[in-house]
Amino acid sequence: MNLKLFTVRVISTGILLSYTNLLSDFPMPRYTETQCMTANIFFEARGESMKGMQAVAAVTYNRLKSKLYPKDVCSVVFDKNQFSWVKQVDFKYARNILEGDLSDLNQKDTRQYYLAKQIAQQSVKEVSSVLPKGTMWYHTLQVKPRWAKSKIFVKKIGRHLFYTSKKEQK
Repeated sequence: MNLKLFTVRVISTGILLSYTNLLSDFPMPRYTETQCMTANIFFEARGESMKGMQAVAAVTYNRLKSKLYPKDVCSVVFDKNQFSWVKQVDFKYARNILEGDLSDLNQKDTRQYYLAKQIAQQSVKEVSSVLPKGTMWYHTLQVKPRWAKSKIFVKKIGRHLFYTSKKEQK
């Protein structure tokens, strides 16, 4: 996995991901791709089985291979309007998870965090075997997003429905 570092700044509207080293008076946190993937799996699928968590990782990796998305894990995770937790989770809590600070987690969530981290460290091939090639979208059973009508349903894993498009199946 590429070990690019990313800087995250809090701005009035949320999180800004920046590739540059900011020339500021205070140090900015930097996250590796493993940290970004771990947080994404944790926040998107911590209530799911290992297979469900791997499916979230597989979608992230599939997006890396697509021309529609950025070319590194952190940029895919923080891409605008892609993963709901990025906008919904309190920044301090998200930062703690990104940095591996589990002090606010209960025992169950701590176990799920370590499982998410384990999955984030698995090979792309190992994780991607959970879903067909080109599976790049999903949502929980509780929502019915408009975009789903234009996609091809692939499978249900836990409480998530996964999709691809005709173009991505090729």
